[in-house]
Amino acid sequence: MRVWKGLLPLVPVNWLIDSRSRLVLVTAEGEVTRAEMEEYLEVVTGAGANGYAKIFDGRSGKAGMDTADMLALGATFRAMHGQPHGPLAIVLEPARRHRLQPVLGMLAAAERPIRFFTSLRTAMGWIKEAG
Repeated sequence: MRVWKGLLPLVPVNWLIDSRSRLVLVTAEGEVTRAEMEEYLEVVTGAGANGYAKIFDGRSGKAGMDTADMLALGATFRAMHGQPHGPLAIVLEPARRHRLQPVLGMLAAAERPIRFFTSLRTAMGWIKEAG
């Protein structure tokens, strides 16, 4: 791990997998690339956490992907539809959702509850009820 001036370098996609509560909390900060999202998916799949409830907090992130990257990422999500998936809460400002439409459409096609929120607290409450 690389340390710069005593601080960890900024990583655009961070996640916490809690096996006890069967919850994955993902936060995006800064510009998020397709490679970073694919790494996240590999880790979650490798940890056997696809069936866990997930909260994706994208309020501090922005998509660093072009349309081709978004469609490829959406195809990756779609290929995972055969696996069990827990409920998904996406925390994101409504005005920023349009940019993610190619990916969001693929996510919504999975057989699981999915909802959008503007507040992490509200998303957590819903996940506890839906999970």
